[in-house]
Amino acid sequence: MSRASVCESTLHHRFGNARAAYTMAPKPDTFEYTVAMVCALALEMAATTAMLDEVYGKPEWQDPRDKNNYTLGRIGQHYVVIACLPEGVYGMTAATSLITWMISSFRNIKFALIVGIGGGVPSVSHDIRLGDVVVSKPRGTSPGIVQYDFGKAVNGEIIANSSLDMPPKVLLTAMSSLAAGHMMTGNKISIHVSKMLERYPRMKEKFSYPGTDKDLLYEADYGHTADTPTCDQCDSGKLKGEDFSVSIDQNFNEFVGACAKSSPVFKKALAKLFLPPSTKGVEGDIQIMSKQSSVYTLLQPRTLFKNISSTTEFQDWLGDAWARRKPLYFVVGYRTVTDAQFIGKEIKSPQNRRLSRNLSYKPRYDTDGERIYAICFRKVKFERTSEGTVQVLGSTNRWRVFNKQRGANSELEQVISADLCEDDEVGTNDFGVFPTQNRGELWTGF
Repeated sequence: MSRASVCESTLHHRFGNARAAYTMAPKPDTFEYTVAMVCALALEMAATTAMLDEVYGKPEWQDPRDKNNYTLGRIGQHYVVIACLPEGVYGMTAATSLITWMISSFRNIKFALIVGIGGGVPSVSHDIRLGDVVVSKPRGTSPGIVQYDFGKAVNGEIIANSSLDMPPKVLLTAMSSLAAGHMMTGNKISIHVSKMLERYPRMKEKFSYPGTDKDLLYEADYGHTADTPTCDQCDSGKLKGEDFSVSIDQNFNEFVGACAKSSPVFKKALAKLFLPPSTKGVEGDIQIMSKQSSVYTLLQPRTLFKNISSTTEFQDWLGDAWARRKPLYFVVGYRTVTDAQFIGKEIKSPQNRRLSRNLSYKPRYDTDGERIYAICFRKVKFERTSEGTVQVLGSTNRWRVFNKQRGANSELEQVISADLCEDDEVGTNDFGVFPTQNRGELWTGF
């Protein structure tokens, strides 16, 4: 992460054509990847990829319609998918498209993270330096990321009129555990960076700490001299007289606090204001400012639906559907379990009769591959019927019931139908839960 100086040119180094100095490890299956990391710049993707414990290269398969380019790897116990926005294309629209197609190829992605550089905002309470790590978390009434490109800045205070959804709970709980560990043993950022530079020696020149002569912090209201790649022509009288004698390689810090994202136009205007800014609803100063969006929020159903429903195409379609009295169907989502092994007593019964639906014991299934184990409809009504009444049902979704045993002579075909209805008539008694050996997941059936 960069300092608060407008002169951020020292961060924009070229990665060059260095080949990765790693040994290719066996690739996990596609369904084993659960974490996505999205970068906006090749510079950010190079640093992110270099931090992988193992690199698996490119995927062997992805959705034919998916035009993204991925790098696969492992960090700790997590299998990670890394992707970068198209060259020269930035913003929420590009990030939305990237993550949407990513999920079509890697369907078990649980959450996505935006990883990149931003403009640090040091203050009296936060001694933020070049290379520090900033992680967003909820604070006060803010979810952790404040969107201020559509807001206002008055007297150094950001007045935002929108914010993004907070990170998933699984990340917030992991953050608490990580913070507790750092309190006891300290962080290992410097160790990870040292190992990275050992694996990739060519990165030392352009990804190491540049030294105190280039770690320059200017007054917040002083802008970088236009059209110059370095700060050589900037006014040295505008430098802040702080002691930066301690090398960043020896003094890594980690900050957890509020982040702010903006459009480039608003960021340029904000640079003329007095920093660090504060934001209404945020208990404390903003610590980092970024041009990019927080991609993990796109995985939140409420945010995704809100984005979809605000488009002109959706509003036109909805208006036409309402005028024509067309029925509307919304599926909230589904979850899957891989390599499921459902635990229970095996079914043993005479072959010439059907099994009772009211079994006193749970069946055992041994299956391989990926299976949908829970489909969540907002309002769904299930009915079970025989072949003689199928034609009178207005169901959109029907499933044939395969419960006929060998030797059974019944010609009637039983069907389960699902209809959206005004009231949710599906109770907990309509579902059966089977414990599995797969990572503590539960198979939910009906």
